[in-house]
Amino acid sequence: MQFSFNPLNHPIMFTQPSWTMSDLAWVEHIPFGMFLVSALSPRVIVEVGTMTGNSYFAFCQAVKELGMPTHSYALSSWQNGDSALPELSGYHDSHYGEFSRLVSQSTSQSTPNDARSLIGDGSVDLLHVDGMHSYEAVKQNFESWLPKVSERGIVLIHNIKVREQDLGVHQFWVEVKQQFPSFEFPDGQGLGVLAVGEVLSPDLQALFRASGEEANKIRAFFSRLGRLIKLEARLNRVELELSEEQRTSGARQREAERLSQRAAAAERLQQAAEERRLSIEPYAME
Repeated sequence: MQFSFNPLNHPIMFTQPSWTMSDLAWVEHIPFGMFLVSALSPRVIVEVGTMTGNSYFAFCQAVKELGMPTHSYALSSWQNGDSALPELSGYHDSHYGEFSRLVSQSTSQSTPNDARSLIGDGSVDLLHVDGMHSYEAVKQNFESWLPKVSERGIVLIHNIKVREQDLGVHQFWVEVKQQFPSFEFPDGQGLGVLAVGEVLSPDLQALFRASGEEANKIRAFFSRLGRLIKLEARLNRVELELSEEQRTSGARQREAERLSQRAAAAERLQQAAEERRLSIEPYAME
C-alpha cells in the first residue's frame, strides 16, 4: 500500500522552539525534528554529541507538549569550564528533568560511548549522531550505537553536506545511506535521515518512499519552516544585543551627565571662591 506524505498530520512542527542558542546551524531542522518526534512516538531518544541544546531541546519540547512517555538522554563531553553548561543544565533540569538526563564526563565520569551501559539494546527509537565530525568518529559512534536502535528506529546524522578539511561526515553518509532507506536535507549543513528499523508509521513510510518532485516538495516545505525559525532566532538575538547596547549606552549617558553636573558644581564653587577673594581683597590691602 502506498502512503502519501502529509506533514499536516503533525502540527507540532509549527511550534516555536523555546530554546535557540549560539550556533544556529541545527535550528533550521527544528520543524522536522518536532515532526519526527510526533510521527515516531519514540520510547527512547538518544543524542550523541549534544553541545548547544538546539536539537535536543527541540526533541524534548515536542515530547513534553505531546505528553509522550518518552525517556531521553543527551550525551556529550561537557566540562565544568564550558561557559554554556550552567545555562544548559539549568534550563534542562527545570523544563525536562522529569524524563530526560544530561550525561557528561563532568557529572558521570563517562564518555558518550561508555554511557551505552545506561540504555538497553534494541530500545532506542530515535538516535541523533552529532558532535565529533571526522569520518572515523562518526562511523564509530554509529556502529557502536546501532545495537541499541529498535525495530522502528530512526537515526539522524548531522553535517552531511560539510566538506571542510578533517570533516568526514559526508563520506560516511555516502556509504551508510546505501545500507538503509534514507532521506536527506541539504540546508543547515545537511541532515541525513536513516530508517534503520523495519517497522515504520505510514507517514514515515511515505517520507522514505518519496522521490523526485515529491521529495523536493518535502525538502522545500521543511526548508521554509526552518528558515523562518532561524530568522526569528537571529531577530531575537539582534533585539537582545540592541537592548543591551541601549542599556549600556544609557548607563554611559547617565555617567556623562553625572560627571558634567560635578564639573558644573566645581565650576560654581570656583567662581564663588573667586568672588569671595575679590570681595575681601581691598580690606586685606588696608
